[in-house]
Amino acid sequence: MEEAQGQRRRRFGGAPDRGKPTVKQIYALAGALCERCGEKFPETLAAASELIERLRNENGGGGATRSG
Repeated sequence: MEEAQGQRRRRFGGAPDRGKPTVKQIYALAGALCERCGEKFPETLAAASELIERLRNENGGGGATRSG
C-alpha cells in the first residue's frame, strides 16, 4: 500500500501517529539492531548495561542521553 506524498501513516484506530515510540517498538528496534551488528540481545539488566557501555565506547564514547 503506497501512501500519497506528505500523507502521514495512521494507526489502526485511524488516529495519526504522534508522540514517542512505544516500549514494544523500542524493544523491536533494539533487537533488530543487535541482530544487524551480530550482538546477542542482553538477558539481564547488568548485561544490557555492559553492552550499552561497550557499544558507546566503540562508537566514540558519545552516547545518547535521555531527554525531556
